Amino acid sequence: MSQTNTNEEGQLGLAVARLYEAFSRYPLRSTTSPCLHCHSPQEETVLHERPLHDLSVEALRGFAADAMMTWGDVYDFKHFLPRLFEIVAADDFNWPDLPVVFAHLTRGEWRIWPESERTACEAYLIAKWNATLSKFPAIHDADEVLCALGQCSEDLRPYLQAWTGADGEPPVRHLAAFLWDNGQSLIEGRGLRNAFWSGDKHKQQIQVREWLRDPSLVQHVEKAFFNASSFEIENELSTAMTLLEALQR
Repeated sequence: MSQTNTNEEGQLGLAVARLYEAFSRYPLRSTTSPCLHCHSPQEETVLHERPLHDLSVEALRGFAADAMMTWGDVYDFKHFLPRLFEIVAADDFNWPDLPVVFAHLTRGEWRIWPESERTACEAYLIAKWNATLSKFPAIHDADEVLCALGQCSEDLRPYLQAWTGADGEPPVRHLAAFLWDNGQSLIEGRGLRNAFWSGDKHKQQIQVREWLRDPSLVQHVEKAFFNASSFEIENELSTAMTLLEALQR
């Protein structure tokens, strides 16, 4: 593991600890009020059987999917938020997808929460992004994390700028993978492929497309190509340059 990866994972751990501190004012209520047509009483009961930081992926999966829709309200979401985000920092729910989990921030109108809560969430989102870029492959690929960020952030440009400025080989390999998944679709005018970009995320998609059309990005990938540590990575970056050049015509 690289030193950069160690540092970024450490920052992510600190961000999770900050979430626990910021949201400690929301103790678990006697019931989190799930819709009993959608969830069983046992699913709600298991949420009371262990301390928050010990709740398993399985115990929280239903709430992670349906928070503030068919299970609980903003108060309940704030209670579970630190553990939900701790899980996706180092693991994966498998279902629901990461964009669903991050979209709950928008559903809960997090931009009007108290400042300490907003800043803790912002620090976490940045740390999650940086930790993703610092390792390839990562727990979630950059494509999924960027889409998840788009569910709760109006402006993706700071994250995109961080991507361009990130050091080492992993960030540019994430870019190559992102272009492999999305490049042809973008060239053909069909947009980003992740289904969670649909709906009201047109503004964020435009920001991504504009970033990909920046000529300096080709130069950035070209520089990485000439410093690639293996023939395999040279091939990845060569394909990425071809796709970028086609996008910028």
